[in-house]
Parts: sequence; structure tokens; C-alpha cells
Amino acid sequence: AALISDEPRLRAQARTIVVRNDPKRGQEMLNAAISGGTTLEKQAAIAAIGASEGAATDAALADLVASMTAGTLPPALAIDVIDAVATRPKLKDQAAVWLSSLTANDKLGTWLLALEGGDVERGRQVVNFNSAAACLRCHMVEGTGGHAAPSLAGVANRYDRRGMLLSIVEPNAQVAQGFGPISSMPAMGTVLTPREVRDVVEYLGTLK
Repeated sequence: AALISDEPRLRAQARTIVVRNDPKRGQEMLNAAISGGTTLEKQAAIAAIGASEGAATDAALADLVASMTAGTLPPALAIDVIDAVATRPKLKDQAAVWLSSLTANDKLGTWLLALEGGDVERGRQVVNFNSAAACLRCHMVEGTGGHAAPSLAGVANRYDRRGMLLSIVEPNAQVAQGFGPISSMPAMGTVLTPREVRDVVEYLGTLK
């Protein structure tokens, strides 16, 4: 029933259960999800493949890395592929070479991967409750927070995704008028994971 649900999260979770109980059938289902599922289902399928073992799993991950390095993988899936191959030395090295090319070609470097594919609700949780980031100590968000930094109300109308991402990972790149020459905000790339940064960008994109 879960596999044919209208809810992508439920379908994705069902596939992870199938792959544990019937690896061959589960792998086929994960491959199908990567080919034709929603972004959330594709991300979940990649994570499930990364957590599995076997020749079919290794082949699927190799195909994903090849697609990523060739530029044909949807950008919203790159962080997921990199996380999935973290325990596969050969594929991890291939991904690292590709990542270094991003650093050479754009000031945002590997943070470019956080522009797309985030989860709004997870991003909301990071902004509101992540103790390391402590966003609400300075920012006002949805009626809650501080006043030492610009309110995030309407931030998606003031910045595009790249601008929001740059403000997160390089706060001093462009300090908002009226808040001094130097931002007191730490570079969130030292506090949050790439996946968390991606989620925050997605959440901020809803604040219009």
C-alpha cells in the first residue's frame, strides 16, 4: 500500500524496507525511482543504495558518479551522490576530483551543490532549532527571533538562490545596509553540513 501511495515520502520509505528484505527487487525499484521519481524519491533512493552492499549497488553508484562528473546528473542530487559514495574509496576519489573543478571555476566552489534540492521543513528546523547555527539569536523569522541582524521576512524577494547561499557561507560578501561594515554572523559552512545548507536555502526561498 505504501509503494502506491500518493505521498512521495511514504513511497520512498517503503522502498528502503523492500531493499532490506528483497535486495534484487529493491534495487530495481530504487533504480526506477532514480529514473522517474520526484526529487525527494530520487534522493532517498540514492541514500538507500549508498547504505546497501553488492555488485548491483556498486554499479548503480558508479553510474551516478559518471553522470555527475559528465554534467548530466540533476544538480539537486549531487550532494546525495557524494554522501552515498563516502565509503567507496574509488568512487569517492572520482567525486573529489570533480569537486575540485567546481572550486576552480566559481567562487562558491562546492557550495554550488546546495543551490537546489533542499527540504523546506528540514531547513525550517535548522533555522529555528539548530543550536550551533543559532539563527534566531540575531534574525527575526516568522515573528520570532532577534534584531541584531536583518529580518528574514521577504528574504526571497531580496535575493535569488545564489545570493541567499552566498550570504550563508560568506556573510561578509555583502553586509546589509545598517548592520555595520562587517557581519558578526559566522560562515555557516563551518557550522552546518552541505545538506543542511541546502535545506536552509530551500526554506529561505519560501520566505516571500
